[in-house]
Amino acid sequence: MRFIVILLLLAVFFLSGIVYGMNQEEPQAIDNDTAVVDVIEDTEEQESSVETVTIPVSQPMADADAPAQYTQKTASILGAGVKGFFELLMQVLYQTAQLFF
Repeated sequence: MRFIVILLLLAVFFLSGIVYGMNQEEPQAIDNDTAVVDVIEDTEEQESSVETVTIPVSQPMADADAPAQYTQKTASILGAGVKGFFELLMQVLYQTAQLFF
């Protein structure tokens, strides 16, 4: 019985740490990274002009039409499995708590 209580407490602290960590903002160093791309446009009337475009590195350009990768599919399946397990665990704990109240 003592082992089960300690195991459940560890699980509670672990899951609360995960939730707390998800709410934290990303470090400032990642937000400041940007890539500079020079785009040269040729005009027939005058000399070519240079336009500077900044694209944040933390947000890569992704095609909406591209098929989902294997890792994304696997992560989706694992996420659904963990979510289902967590919901089942919460229902069992809720029903157990209802016995005492």
